[in-house]
Amino acid sequence: SRLMKILIFVSIGCLVFGSYFVFQFRGFRDAESMELAQLARNISSGRGYVTSCIRPVDIWYLSDVPGRTFQVQSCPDMRNPPFFPSVVSLAFKVIRPDFILKPGSSFFEPEVKVVVPLCIFFTLATGIFVYLAGLKLFGRRVAVVGVIVFFLSKSVLDASISGLPSSLLMLLVSAVICAALSFREAYERNQPARYMVLLFLIAAMLCAAIFLTSYKMSLFVPVLAFFMVSGFL
Repeated sequence: SRLMKILIFVSIGCLVFGSYFVFQFRGFRDAESMELAQLARNISSGRGYVTSCIRPVDIWYLSDVPGRTFQVQSCPDMRNPPFFPSVVSLAFKVIRPDFILKPGSSFFEPEVKVVVPLCIFFTLATGIFVYLAGLKLFGRRVAVVGVIVFFLSKSVLDASISGLPSSLLMLLVSAVICAALSFREAYERNQPARYMVLLFLIAAMLCAAIFLTSYKMSLFVPVLAFFMVSGFL
């Protein structure tokens, strides 16, 4: 019965996001998504964390570093957090899309075969943690409604085909919230200390991944830490 519910959940999610992709996706529109994709391509090809999107201020800064000669072919990226493009680069290595746009083709393979499906997967996985968090806080009915509202939200649908790290960020944040809730629950129920330590380590690793996905989310970490330790105060 539980397996059937999971299959239904996955099927409905794939139908919703797959339909939105078919009818709404016309290629990446954000400069950030294109920049992150080329970063991922450079990583997957073995060039390292270098960028082909070079700004004048990057040239000025790197040329001013003592003992370093600026080279266009190996310009390190200094703006974007590394976690999302690193994950995408792994998918590039596995799927190996064609990075050359074929004549007459309206879609670019790295977008439609790798980046967008990966973002949709992150969004579907986020729905699981949204359900678990709702279940812990409010009960099954509210959890189901929360997942439905989440999946049908236009901002979430747009994020799933944007190629931006927001889908991965939603997954990490929802996962760390579930870990924090489980930690508090384990403390209140006097669970074994090793189980609580494991939850704490999982939350810490997720927080690190969040920071490496979006530097701005570093403000979220102290709030989460206070929530987790407030039960001891």
